[in-house]
Amino acid sequence: MCHPYGTLAVGVTYKMMQTLINGTTIWGTATDAILPLTRNESSPTPYQGAGIGSIGWYWRVLLPKGGYATFSAIMSNIPWGPGAGPSTVEPNNAMGNETIASVIKNYGVCDEEYTYSGYGPRAMGVICQFDPAFRIAQMTVPKLLCVHECHRSLFCISMAFNPITSDCQIYVVSPEDPKFAANVTPDSAYEWHIRDEMEY
Repeated sequence: MCHPYGTLAVGVTYKMMQTLINGTTIWGTATDAILPLTRNESSPTPYQGAGIGSIGWYWRVLLPKGGYATFSAIMSNIPWGPGAGPSTVEPNNAMGNETIASVIKNYGVCDEEYTYSGYGPRAMGVICQFDPAFRIAQMTVPKLLCVHECHRSLFCISMAFNPITSDCQIYVVSPEDPKFAANVTPDSAYEWHIRDEMEY
């Protein structure tokens, strides 16, 4: 079951968010779509604006068999909204306790209150996507480009690179995660790199 407040199955890519922002037929009556993006409330304050405001945001994704994985958000991959009225560029904590995020049609991504109580009546949507493949990309490229491709993807949790064949493999799971160890077996010919700050 997919429901609000950061309990979605997978992270959302920049391209998906841009499609939502600019889409004309995918919205129906909804104006907002909740993302699995959450701000750590213990992050330093103030956190106004996209610079300082980028501290402490992470993806909290629902795994196919239940449970969650969290990983730091790549802030440059999030199309934050420009702010409105006296509010600065998102994330701006305009309501004082905005700890989750949503994407708003024709605006961008913004931080929101967990309860949405201060925003009045708005039609909300939720992005649901399930059963991702474990390996989401494979290409023959130099190691630096492989690392670059991993950094560009919100889905990249780990990558494997073979220095002899230049085979680059991007994964949505980690070989260190006990839930997926049987599905992603490290090959000794490959160098494995795992995204920082993963929790299993």
